[in-house]
Amino acid sequence: MNAKALAVQFQFTHFVFNRNLDGITHEESIQLPPSGNCLNWVAGHITATRDSILGILGESPVWTFPKKDSYTRGSTPWKNGQEAERLEKIREKFEEAQKKLSAKILSLDSALLLSPVPAEKNAFGVDNMGELLATFAFHESYHVGQTGILRRLVGKAGAIK
Repeated sequence: MNAKALAVQFQFTHFVFNRNLDGITHEESIQLPPSGNCLNWVAGHITATRDSILGILGESPVWTFPKKDSYTRGSTPWKNGQEAERLEKIREKFEEAQKKLSAKILSLDSALLLSPVPAEKNAFGVDNMGELLATFAFHESYHVGQTGILRRLVGKAGAIK
């Protein structure tokens, strides 16, 4: 497992995340699609998950405001957008998480990447920390892809061409 390769994955999703959210207002981000979650929820979920990754890596979270819990897997579905954190705040916290996560991943040595994941932090059942980070990178890629579709659902042109 290579720390640089993992960092590149998170840098790429960072780029696509920002491209897909460019020009989206908070009001547009809370438009609920016919089914599933809105753009605001997906962006907040990605950011909240990055906080989880930081915690697993021994770093402090960047998102400490109260609405974070409404962006976790299995949270109560929203009835309207009033439950949402401001999109601008989510994007600010995502940027903070990018800086911390990138620096932390690049500092990891191969011994740490090959170390076992503590059982309480191993929801994916992987063998080591490198695999856990790769799984989180895939998870983020999946949701960043959703931001492109949700961007179109709010009436914006595709951002990745």
